[in-house]
Amino acid sequence: MPPFNGFSSKWLIYQSTIFGGIHIPIFVGFAIVAIFISAVTLASFIKFFGASFYGKLRTPSGDTTPGDVPVLMQIPQTVLAALCIVIGLMPLVPLRWIYRSVASIYSGVQLPQFAEVLGGGTSAVGLNFGGGLVANWHPVTVTLVGLVLLVLSYGIYRSGRAQRRAVDTWYCGEMHTDAEVHYKAHSFYLPFKQMFRVRIGRHEWEGVYITIRYPELRLRPDNWLVKAVDVDRWFFYPIVNGFYKVSEWFRKSHVGIPHVYLAWAIVGVIGAVWLLFALH
Repeated sequence: MPPFNGFSSKWLIYQSTIFGGIHIPIFVGFAIVAIFISAVTLASFIKFFGASFYGKLRTPSGDTTPGDVPVLMQIPQTVLAALCIVIGLMPLVPLRWIYRSVASIYSGVQLPQFAEVLGGGTSAVGLNFGGGLVANWHPVTVTLVGLVLLVLSYGIYRSGRAQRRAVDTWYCGEMHTDAEVHYKAHSFYLPFKQMFRVRIGRHEWEGVYITIRYPELRLRPDNWLVKAVDVDRWFFYPIVNGFYKVSEWFRKSHVGIPHVYLAWAIVGVIGAVWLLFALH
């Protein structure tokens, strides 16, 4: 959703695949796949919506008022969130980087100029596939309109002078726990799964993925087939154990004496110089 970077990216994908289908019909199929993936992504985020607004906050420890993460963990989250907004408001900046990369790879191919395809501004994206402007996207304008509507909504809320109060959740007079009345996110998925229900004769599957029950094969742990398919036992574990043994041997060189460390550094420099001349 605007003004984030994901909307600009998907907008470009939709426009390019739909208009590209005029000349290459398979691109229309790509557009349908992209729209379907967007719908599935929206369905996955319903889980966060349900956890936020359709039940009390639940944590593994049972504490309803948990603390926030440390500042060092908030900094990268804040930076990434800010980049999502900045790139969403100025999508042409990363698009120029992508164009320069593609142009450097195909240096011998005559490519159209960047401004001819996507425009020459910083914020507004105008698509031109050679027959004139076919689509235009102004993220800053849409963001300003959204901010105006947000301020207007807040003004209406404040003008009503509604009283805010915190009370216990009312469960219609019945004695229920919070977990019993919590509307889980799985309930939102049911209509989505039913829409893609597959039925062939008397057999019916919920969802687009057909679950096949294979016959169960029980073998003893010392069976040769079990040992053959156990890649961890005959491939991964020996490599890890060998690495541990080498590490233990190498750890003995760390004796805590600076002279020994200096000797190792001299040996390393001599080895690097020898390798450099040998490769040359």
